[in-house]
Amino acid sequence: MNRKKMVWGVLTVVVIAVVVSLLVMIRFGSTFHTSTAENVEEINNSAELELIDVPLLSQHPKLPTGCESVAAVMVLNYYGEDVTSTDFASDWIKKSRDFYTYNGQSFGPDPEKAFAGDPFTSYGYGCYAGVIADAVNLHSTKCVAQEVRGKSLEYLCSEYVDKGIPLLVWATIDMTKSRAGESWVLPDGSFFTWVSGEHCLVLLGYDDVNYYFNDPNTGKTVGYEKSLTNMRFRELGSQAVVITPKNTM
Repeated sequence: MNRKKMVWGVLTVVVIAVVVSLLVMIRFGSTFHTSTAENVEEINNSAELELIDVPLLSQHPKLPTGCESVAAVMVLNYYGEDVTSTDFASDWIKKSRDFYTYNGQSFGPDPEKAFAGDPFTSYGYGCYAGVIADAVNLHSTKCVAQEVRGKSLEYLCSEYVDKGIPLLVWATIDMTKSRAGESWVLPDGSFFTWVSGEHCLVLLGYDDVNYYFNDPNTGKTVGYEKSLTNMRFRELGSQAVVITPKNTM
């Protein structure tokens, strides 16, 4: 009898846990609006959503902090450029590991000028739009790149995505709230604070609710709710890179 009660007790706990999990998913699932590649395809079929067909690449396991390089290579490959993510991160982008401490003050590189750290390690930081644009313009045989600052995602979609041009955009991993990371003095003497959670994705399309991206971190196509994405995009300085074939910009 006690054994039966124990079994029923365990079953009751399991049922309650499942119900609670479902309720949590229903209540909070719309906060992030993430989608797997399969979900995006399903939306595309039912809602006639058109996404730019940029090849998917993952930054893992070789480039744990190299999202910018992987995002760039997705677009370069889309235009027929024969380059791998590891080659781009190794040979194309400028990198700096010039971190040091003097009299208790930390000094380090400018992410506007070079990748801060090593993208092949989990303790690298990252880089901003200008570094990627410079790398493409210096090394690509097929494409040119242009840094775009201070424009809204709505503008970028109407100006580029609607014309079949994907973009690299800076936001945060999983569109979670950005945080102040480590700080250091830049080579020009100014004080800099890294935005923890910084991430680079490829913008492919949109609908009334979401923006859709190829995400180097997941290796999948994902959708994020528009207002949330706009917020994270602004937190990273509203920066983007447009890559196009030569003689088209």
